[in-house]
Amino acid sequence: MIWWSHMTGVSRDYQGRDIGFRLKLAQREDALENGISEIWWTFDPLQAMNAHFNLRKLGAIVCEYEENVYGISSSPLHHGMPTDRLVAEWYLESERVEDRTSSEAPVILRDFDRLRRVIEAHDPQPGSPNLELDESPILLEVPYDFDSLQKADQQLARDWQQKVRTACQHYFERGYVMTDFMLVDTASHRQALYVLENPDV
Repeated sequence: MIWWSHMTGVSRDYQGRDIGFRLKLAQREDALENGISEIWWTFDPLQAMNAHFNLRKLGAIVCEYEENVYGISSSPLHHGMPTDRLVAEWYLESERVEDRTSSEAPVILRDFDRLRRVIEAHDPQPGSPNLELDESPILLEVPYDFDSLQKADQQLARDWQQKVRTACQHYFERGYVMTDFMLVDTASHRQALYVLENPDV
């Protein structure tokens, strides 16, 4: 049995204080006390901060991409775009989750410059998805600040969504799983990258 988490939200005035993280830890504790070992939810693939929170901080994994889950929305958050979503799977008793949510979460070092990219950003255009990769891990880049991009250029936002959709569906079908997310902020530019791994490669 699993729990489905519909929404975890924090008022803008209180964001940046780890309140969302503490809410999820309380949810995890409550679930375990009730004999529940899994919690699932959806999130927008193009929202880098949500991806970082779900995969890096909480230790969730993703192996499913759903198209237009909630239909076309007129909400200012969606700007009339399809509501595509990734499905986060949070295995509450797994070593991954224990490690990521502990008070001494491990530092994970990756030589990301040497890892192959499914999609790369080209200031700010997305490159065409490379669907021929057969190594593990691989990286999938998304916009660092999709909200600003979406407000500035709707067509570009739709192009990003379509290419990320194509890449995710392709590699999930081949057995890849999103296991991590990296935010790289340097003096020259910023990057947001999903890490995909395939245990059979």
